Amino acid sequence: MKIPFRRILILASPFILILALIHSCYPLFPDKNRPRLVDSISYLSPKWFSNDRIIYIKWKERFGYVYGIIANLSVSGIRPQGAQYQICTSDLEGKNERVIRNFILKHRGGNDWQDEFFGTEGGVVPYYLDYNQKENLIVFSASSNSDLILLTADNKKIWRLKVDGYNPRLSPDGKKILYNRKSKIKDPTTGIVTESVDYSVWITNTDGSDNKIVFDFSAEAIWHPDGDKIIFYQNNFLKALNLINGIQEILFETNRFPESISKDASKIISGSVLYNFKTGQNEKIDNIPNNAIISPDGSKILGYPIDLPNIKVGLFDIKEQRSRKILIDHAVTLK
Repeated sequence: MKIPFRRILILASPFILILALIHSCYPLFPDKNRPRLVDSISYLSPKWFSNDRIIYIKWKERFGYVYGIIANLSVSGIRPQGAQYQICTSDLEGKNERVIRNFILKHRGGNDWQDEFFGTEGGVVPYYLDYNQKENLIVFSASSNSDLILLTADNKKIWRLKVDGYNPRLSPDGKKILYNRKSKIKDPTTGIVTESVDYSVWITNTDGSDNKIVFDFSAEAIWHPDGDKIIFYQNNFLKALNLINGIQEILFETNRFPESISKDASKIISGSVLYNFKTGQNEKIDNIPNNAIISPDGSKILGYPIDLPNIKVGLFDIKEQRSRKILIDHAVTLK
């Protein structure tokens, strides 16, 4: 005799409910061998601290076992008490790490965080970082419009600039900051303000004075080593703008934005391509890292390696034309 599937489902329903209840209580059962929490460690915005050390943002995000599976605590309904990020330096092996400063972000609900240092002013979750060795100065921002935070590398002084920008780059003398700003658009019907995909280029002094716009169009710009010019991309050309007299100069044709220029202005990386800066000739070197930064001595490139896809931060040797790992995102299990 055939039993209809619907009848089988009805008869099995109480057993399914009981199993589901047991499974949902699984995290509550004591089990010393089962990990409760996992800290996910990520590395952001690596830059050169010296010729033999790097500086970066180290971000720690906590995950946990919820209903027997790994889940983000802030999504699963179990709110984390806080999150941590650090500004650190290490050697070129990723070892001998030194913490410059710890920041604790307290979760206030949703995507709202409060930094314990800045208090009610709110924290800036760092995404972009830059460092100037001459002034021993660090600047960082969030991934979108935010205040810019400045910190001396000896951790003795910290202050914020209310300029509403991101992606800050310190000038060669460490006195000015080049940064981007997304324009804000207000919906006439709802009144909701959103950020546009376009971003202008601005410059400010490190004390927040003389804050002014450089370009009102979308552009990626970096400092020229002489500090009097900035290099930017526009309409398939790499160009230089003299900040003293306002004169623009076409350098050479490319379809890539500038990422880094060597201290002696002999080499420039534009969109993961290494060029001779004076001639504009492509050096035809493969596997230049993404987010590339040329070392102070011009022999190495720091960035996200493309020939080592599982490595987060790597070091590319220009002469050997290959990368090696420095740092890799990883997880730490907490018992």
